[in-house]
Formats: sequence, structure tokens, C-alpha cells
Amino acid sequence: MTENWQYPKHPNKYKAQGSRSSYRFTSGETTKDIEFLVSAESMVKPPDHEIIRIHAAFACVLSLSGAIDYFDKVELSAEQLGELSTDGTLDLGLLLISRLA
Repeated sequence: MTENWQYPKHPNKYKAQGSRSSYRFTSGETTKDIEFLVSAESMVKPPDHEIIRIHAAFACVLSLSGAIDYFDKVELSAEQLGELSTDGTLDLGLLLISRLA
């Protein structure tokens, strides 16, 4: 997990990274800089910095605790069994509950 996930001089720029080394962005990279652009004409505001910080902290805890490995196993199993939605969404909570039952 990358600790330097935010760029202090660029408040709307973050480093994104998948939990598995096999995850790749369309560019083929395993990490990617994401920048939410702000323009006067845009009606869409960038995400709240605090929400991004909380998400990054949660991702670090999952990674460091090893829980992300279990999540990945559940996701891979669902993928292999054809349990993923056709629209690409994944209800990880529901999958975890079904595996624990």
C-alpha cells in the first residue's frame, strides 16, 4: 500500500492502487495518479478530501491486517463461479456474509 497517496501541492490529486498486483489500469500501470479537475464551468465538485483520507486509511488497515487478501479470495471465487453482476458491480458485503454463513 502506498503511503504517499496525496500530493500536498495538488489538493485534488491522489495516487490510486489496486489491492492485487494483477490489477492494472487501462494504461497497464499498477498505480495511477488521479486528479479531479476544477473549472468554473463544471457543476461537479471534486470529492471531499476527508472522505478520500478516510478511504485511504481504511484501505491501509485492510492491507496491513491481511483482510484484503481474504476479500480478494472471496472476489476471485465469485468471479470464477459467475456470481458477479453483469454490470460489473460487486456487493462485497453480501458476498462476505454468504461465505461466513
